[in-house]
Formats: sequence, C-alpha cells, structure tokens
Amino acid sequence: MNATLHPSDGKIPGAPFPEPQVSDNEAVARILQTQRQDLGSVLVRDQMERELLTVSPTESCERALALMEAAGVDSLPVTEGARLVGMVSELDIRRRAPQTESHASASALFPYVRVMGVMTYAPPTCGCATDLAEAAALMLDKGLTALPVVESERLVGMLTTRSVLATLRGLLGNAGKNGSNRAERR
Repeated sequence: MNATLHPSDGKIPGAPFPEPQVSDNEAVARILQTQRQDLGSVLVRDQMERELLTVSPTESCERALALMEAAGVDSLPVTEGARLVGMVSELDIRRRAPQTESHASASALFPYVRVMGVMTYAPPTCGCATDLAEAAALMLDKGLTALPVVESERLVGMLTTRSVLATLRGLLGNAGKNGSNRAERR
C-alpha cells in the first residue's frame, strides 16, 4: 500500500522514495547541463568584470583583507604589473598565515605576513574567447568563486559566480521575478 507523501515531508508527492539531497554546486551543474547550448553561445568576454581590484605579492595580508572587505569580495588576483601571478582569498590568509597562540590576537601577525606567503600560485584561468559554459564548469569543478581571465599572461578581467548566475537568470527568463523560485518561498 502506497501512502501519499507530502512536500513538507521532504519527499516528492506520490513517490515511494525521499527526494535526493542536491548541493548548490550540483544544482548549478544540472542547470548548466540543460542550458549548455544557450551558454555555449555566450563568451567570457561578454560577462567578465573589467574593473579589477588587485594586490601585489609584497602587500601585507592585513592590507589584502582590508581591500577584500571594502570591495565585498572573498578573493583578489595577485599581480606584478599586469601579469597574473596568483590569487589570494580570505580563507588562504586565515589558514596559511602564521598564528599566535591566542585566538584573540590570531590576526596580530597579518601586518607582517606578505601575500606571496599565502597566495595560490598559477591559479586556473580562462581566456576572453572561452565559452561561458566551459568557464562555469571549471569554476564548479575547482570550487572557485572567481576565475581570472588572462590574455598573453596579462590579467584582463574576472569571471565571478555572480556574473555567471546573472547570465543563467537571464537565460531562464528571470524566473525569480515572479516569485516562483524556491529561495523566495522559504
């Protein structure tokens, strides 16, 4: 005998099995898969951010964190001139910078630690002519929130999760504007 299951149970109505749990990355990957043809016609150059905030490898971690906080971002490209040499994130700094024994003064050494000591060298990149679907798949696979766009070793832009999601929203017909998406119902 099959009992009727209700959405509030976290199960699909009428289905004998619970609805599988899907991570955000898996959900975006599924959308990308179904929208790949439309996304394939969009190039990174059309969606990348061109106004860039960068940090040098010799800057202090304290300065890098202040720049990230002021800009509302979680990572920055590290450049020498216009050449990309790495990426640094808040997480990189907090995990890799030397710490004091006291949690209250855990960031006390940040003014003395240089970005070059905690940054990720040779990060994944893409070019301006890369298909957005390919770049988004790389971001998902590597767990990136920002992907540097490079031409001839020169940083020319950043592709962010926000810009990819904005493009998806446009392709999906602005579903969120009519209140029909799951996030607004919660």
